[in-house]
Amino acid sequence: MIAHKLKAALDELYAQGNRVKKAEAIEILTAQLGLSAKGKLYLPEDRSYAVRFSYSAKGAFSNTVLGLSKLLKVDDIPVLACLLMPESYKLLLANTTCLSKISHTSQQLSEKKIRGSFLGNDIRKQVDGIENTFAHFEELFALHERNPRQ
Repeated sequence: MIAHKLKAALDELYAQGNRVKKAEAIEILTAQLGLSAKGKLYLPEDRSYAVRFSYSAKGAFSNTVLGLSKLLKVDDIPVLACLLMPESYKLLLANTTCLSKISHTSQQLSEKKIRGSFLGNDIRKQVDGIENTFAHFEELFALHERNPRQ
């Protein structure tokens, strides 16, 4: 299963009942799971997935997740957006297939000039009738792999 250790570690972290803070959570999760930072993304040693941690005190997911050029470099593996909140979290698959749009800075987008970024609320909650939830990550990523990419 995609990132099952990450999900288990998140469940354990939140089960403790303490209000979660982003920096502390990332420190705990990266140490426990052996995740290494590659820019804003964190990857396990086996490079089986990438995760971008974001934080919201109120649960709104409107902050920038990642630039398109950075996403394209890892789009061949599952890319997860993890929204940490004080008392809960959300995990979404954030590969290109799961995006509804890229920010307006993509106006000068070309094959040689990849520009733009996406926000948390640009990640689709459903793709081709499949819910973007942890239980469906395998199915969603298989769908993503079938989509042609250049």
